[in-house]
Amino acid sequence: MTRLAQQRAARGWKKSQLVQRLMSEASRRGVAVASRESLMRMVAQWENGHRNPDELYGSLLCSIYDCDPVDLGLAASASVVGPAVGLSYEPQLGAALTALDGLTRLDLTGHSSVVRGGFAAEALNAVSLDWLFAAHSDDRRPLDAQVRAEDVAEIEATTATFDALDRRFGGEHSRTIAVNYLRGRVAPRLNGQYSDEVGRGLYAATASLCELIGWMGYDSAKHSLAQRYFVQALRFAREAGDLGYGTYVLTSMSDQALFLGRPDQALRLAQVAGSRESGPPPTVLAEAAVLEARACAELGNRAGASSALLKAEKRLERATVNELPAWASRFDATVLASHVGTCWISLERPEEARRALSVVWEHASGQPRRRAYAAVQLANTAALEGDVDEACALGVVAVEATYGMTSSRAHHHINGLVRRLKPHRDIPAVRELSDRVRTLTTSGAA
Repeated sequence: MTRLAQQRAARGWKKSQLVQRLMSEASRRGVAVASRESLMRMVAQWENGHRNPDELYGSLLCSIYDCDPVDLGLAASASVVGPAVGLSYEPQLGAALTALDGLTRLDLTGHSSVVRGGFAAEALNAVSLDWLFAAHSDDRRPLDAQVRAEDVAEIEATTATFDALDRRFGGEHSRTIAVNYLRGRVAPRLNGQYSDEVGRGLYAATASLCELIGWMGYDSAKHSLAQRYFVQALRFAREAGDLGYGTYVLTSMSDQALFLGRPDQALRLAQVAGSRESGPPPTVLAEAAVLEARACAELGNRAGASSALLKAEKRLERATVNELPAWASRFDATVLASHVGTCWISLERPEEARRALSVVWEHASGQPRRRAYAAVQLANTAALEGDVDEACALGVVAVEATYGMTSSRAHHHINGLVRRLKPHRDIPAVRELSDRVRTLTTSGAA
């Protein structure tokens, strides 16, 4: 009896029950599968060893049985190809394009190791070192298709649309559509024919889309995917010759490491990002410095945090908005204030935190995720000051701001506030906030 047959027998399922679960899991992922009758025949062939499940079905079976591919006897099948795809920085362009193809393919088919894997902090040191020092080469074999400046403009405009959707509705709302676009419309052009100028624009646009998909994954708590797309963004920014954008991607990676409770790794990434004073725009260097400050604060290094905050403010003062590329202008005084306020909360200095976060609150109109974050952090500030009623009132504002969004990141911050208020759970306002958050979790609104 094959391992697949053993798994079904151990659960007492009929083949028809397994087929129904296959169809349900495929529907949940939004992928198409064979008809019920065809699936019945395929299950029989898989279980008697006459046929191996392909990549899609192998991934579905892993999810249904909650097993690794090896446990199902799939180690030699296509379903286990590339579980580490996208985690390494590929200096050779051909290998980088292969990695992008593999990553998007396994993402869209729901490969368990890629989609549900953990954050690989240990891979980040090698990535940042390779970005800085590896010898890069173009070994791709271009196809006949000609890529023009209009194609690059299309990618830029489409990415801007995805960015607007992400900011309005949260990362999960259009992430899969964005990955489909990257795989179906962008990746084929990377293998085409183009001039040096168009090529630089094409790689820059690809880096921007990969970085956005990384943030969408981050916002959706798909942190393994987010990490992998950030690495791709870093590689294609290098191919575009854009040191500044590569530095910007490193700050995104540092931000994710902070969110996941890895301030040590976040500090290293922020320091690498801020290590080149000439080249990256002042706004990016300011963001690197403020992330360094936040990491220092999480590590209990008050002096390091204060020094890095001062450095961030000085760097931002050097920025001239009309001389910045569009992506570099996203980091402004409001975003700086958001990081600064969070840093002061970590250092338990509520007066300074409130001053910074009030700036964020004043500029949160029309941006529900920013409004939720500002409200939560102001609530944390109030809790530090001992004002539980204000903390709860702001917590309710944060909950309401997430309605209509699919942002696991926003939900994470709200839950953090509830945990902070747990010692006061006998107070009616705290119980009411906890109930609203519980309802929000159940409904999946955030």
